[in-house]
Amino acid sequence: MRIKIHVTPNSKSNAVERLDDGTYRIKVTAKPERGKANEAVISLLSEHFNLTSSHE
Repeated sequence: MRIKIHVTPNSKSNAVERLDDGTYRIKVTAKPERGKANEAVISLLSEHFNLTSSHE
C-alpha cells in the first residue's frame, strides 16, 4: 500500500489526520534529527493502521 503523507516534526502532540484529497497529515513530537522523527512516523502509522512496524 502506498499513501501520501505530509509530516510536521517537533509538534506539540502526535496525530494522524486524513485530508479530503486522501493525503495524511502526520504530526510527531520528535525532532527531525538522526531519524527520530522518521521512527516516530513509522510507529504512529503502524499504530493507526493496526500493523506491526518491521522496517529494519
